Amino acid sequence: MDYRISARRIDGHGALALTGDAEITLDTDPAGRRDAFNPVELLLAALAACMIKGAERMIPLLSFDLRGVEATLTATRRDAPPKLTAITYALVVDSPESDQRLDLLHRVLGDPWPAVDDEALLAGLDVWLAPWCAGMRRLDRLKKIDLDQALRGLLLWNLARQLDELAPTHVTVPSGSRIALDYTAEGVVLAVKLQEMFGASQTPTVAGGRVAVTIHLLSPARRPVAVTRDLPSFWNHGYGEVRKDLRGRYPKHPWPEDPWSAPATRRTKPSGT
Repeated sequence: MDYRISARRIDGHGALALTGDAEITLDTDPAGRRDAFNPVELLLAALAACMIKGAERMIPLLSFDLRGVEATLTATRRDAPPKLTAITYALVVDSPESDQRLDLLHRVLGDPWPAVDDEALLAGLDVWLAPWCAGMRRLDRLKKIDLDQALRGLLLWNLARQLDELAPTHVTVPSGSRIALDYTAEGVVLAVKLQEMFGASQTPTVAGGRVAVTIHLLSPARRPVAVTRDLPSFWNHGYGEVRKDLRGRYPKHPWPEDPWSAPATRRTKPSGT
């Protein structure tokens, strides 16, 4: 593939670079200017574009859920003779992928749970990703890699067995429903209909009881009506007011006075009750 650009002087302060239908103003002023890229900044921008474009090429191959990529580069230049002496970079990938469970355990429990931030994952590609690529001769095979299983390659064998116990993907609530937990940077969230939690006397926890799950209690229409990390306190102090509102809005559903002893349910009241 061949590439071609042309650049022409505008005046003593800048030049215009063109390729295809695109153009960019260049800082060629010996004194410098703030509204255009100087040659070093243009080089760093080109390197950043290569990094981000490389990430874009890998995303569909790995079936990776990506929210954003940001590359930050810095350079040090020596004047006599003119020479770049150092270039450093940071590449930040924003993704909701399954490393969030491991990240929680690393933050709460520490070693031997491994760090799974972007820098650690990039540095450890040969450990957790390379074994899954062994023998692959076609890039489209990368799409079949299970990233959750690949990340487990960072764990010692005994930790791999504890992952689902300490950071489960789902919990079973009193109604019998098995509901997914959402691991976020702010904490662990359980979104569940309020009626399905009747009879629950404790707030669910993860990380061996060290982290309380934040419960988003929902109406029958799955709209949030309360948020708590202390379910017993909610039953004792908050439920009464919520019950008054829900009884009026959803009269076909059971709203018992005593949520401690009421049976949890996913259904409306039986006909005639």
